[in-house]
Amino acid sequence: MRIKNYIFTMLFIGLFTTFLFAGGKASDKFTDSLTGLSFRIPAGWEQAKEMYPPVFFSLSDKEVKEKHDLIILEKYFRDVPVEEAFERYWENFKKSFDVVTMIKRREVDVKDRKAVFIYFSYQKEKNAEDEEKEKEKRMLMLFIKTGSIINVLEFYNKVITGNDAVKLMEKLAGTVTFETSPKVLHSLFSAKENDIEEFLKNKEYDMAREIADKALLESPSDPQLLMQKAVLCATLKQDEEAAKYIEEAFLQGYFDITFVIEREEFKGLIKKGLLQNFLKNKNEIIKKGRKILLAKVKKELASYYEVRIPETNVILYTDIKDNARIKNLKHSMVTAANFAKEELKIEKSEFPILWVMSESRDVNKALIGTLFGTSSGFEGVFVPAFGIFFSDTLTGYGTFVHEYMHALHSGDQALVFQQHPRWLTEMLSTTFETLKWNYVKEKVEVKYRSERLDTLVIHFSRGKHAGLEKIITDEKGWNKDVDIGVFYAAVRYLGIYLYSENLLGTFYKEYKKNYKDDRSGVKAFEKVTGKKIAEFEKDWERWLPTITGKE
Repeated sequence: MRIKNYIFTMLFIGLFTTFLFAGGKASDKFTDSLTGLSFRIPAGWEQAKEMYPPVFFSLSDKEVKEKHDLIILEKYFRDVPVEEAFERYWENFKKSFDVVTMIKRREVDVKDRKAVFIYFSYQKEKNAEDEEKEKEKRMLMLFIKTGSIINVLEFYNKVITGNDAVKLMEKLAGTVTFETSPKVLHSLFSAKENDIEEFLKNKEYDMAREIADKALLESPSDPQLLMQKAVLCATLKQDEEAAKYIEEAFLQGYFDITFVIEREEFKGLIKKGLLQNFLKNKNEIIKKGRKILLAKVKKELASYYEVRIPETNVILYTDIKDNARIKNLKHSMVTAANFAKEELKIEKSEFPILWVMSESRDVNKALIGTLFGTSSGFEGVFVPAFGIFFSDTLTGYGTFVHEYMHALHSGDQALVFQQHPRWLTEMLSTTFETLKWNYVKEKVEVKYRSERLDTLVIHFSRGKHAGLEKIITDEKGWNKDVDIGVFYAAVRYLGIYLYSENLLGTFYKEYKKNYKDDRSGVKAFEKVTGKKIAEFEKDWERWLPTITGKE
């Protein structure tokens, strides 16, 4: 995940170089909004405006086309010693690149905290076709831990000499301080869950148990830790214990019922009837858990306003003070809820859905990126385990609606005990991104145009295809063989096509009806369109250019 994010970051920088240099002067001190990590920006450098992860560039390189020194602050949840975090990162990096050479590595103290400093070179990303990637590149990194978060200062050294780069990073490290950072639901998200899951995946059960038990002694009411302990118990065939931990997790605020229904380790519990009482009383248990979760959120976000949107059962927590903006935010949720009900017959959630958004873009982007386990440029995230979504303020209402649709869809899946594949969840959310109110027809409609369409048109102009057979699958995660930008664009315009043909609701109903027989959705898609996927893709590619002029 880290390596994938590294590659994405490089692409992001390449695409937005012009914007990067358009930023105004930053102050000479930077403080991260999530962790409180603070340092002096090197003399002759600036922070890029409106970019995340935080990016700093050398002013002396402004005239150099496509070649400049950059420092990027990455971070991710991982509650392990900083030395261990570095070792994991380094092993993954070596797997992704050829000719990786460590030039210098040492452990240093940064304000009485251990840190790891490295300087290395690498030449070629494995399987890379771009000739530029053959050239040797140099990079410096400083790993520092704050709380349960690993911070990585990455210096992409392309201009100044290696010795000067080392001196610059050493000087920067000497200015590091640790300020008090704002709390934005840090207490709800445990870094230990990542470690437990990793040990379970590697079948290192003793280590998983040791970490889980120790973490639960410190945080006995952490719903994610309780659920991970349930998975561990079920794996070890301690079924009755697993059932108890599942119920306790929900009583403490866990929210994703489909996780329990679909998790392979829990299938035995269900067959034995050990979850019968829990499933029978799940609504009452979830209701109690929501009250406990809301109390935690209110305590941690005491300085935020609580804005209830009863038409949607969404509760917004924000420090935005502008009443006009709040009104528009509420309207975007109501519009989305109406559209979901009209088009998909999805009702608002029975239980409160929480929405957190700060006035500060730094806070939003830092939290969203870190929740993903990366510092990537995602604009929003829905966390089904808690029924909470987060969004950034810069990208407009499409992002809020996108994440809210994930929440609505998650609730609908829970009602029918289903867990839908990634392409379907993203299709519904991306289709909803561009809603508008038609005053003539007095109904909510979808705008056809978006930047995602441009992505597909450019892709097709190069003689490439979306490859729907790799997209319409039963995978819950990402297909590494499909470019993420093409994936999002393709699923959006599959949804737009179905919507334009008045088939979106029909498809969704058909999919749920045939879920047991075909979880990928291929059969439902072929039934409502009347075409095999390969045949449909050809017609769909011819259809896409016809909507470029539509609103």
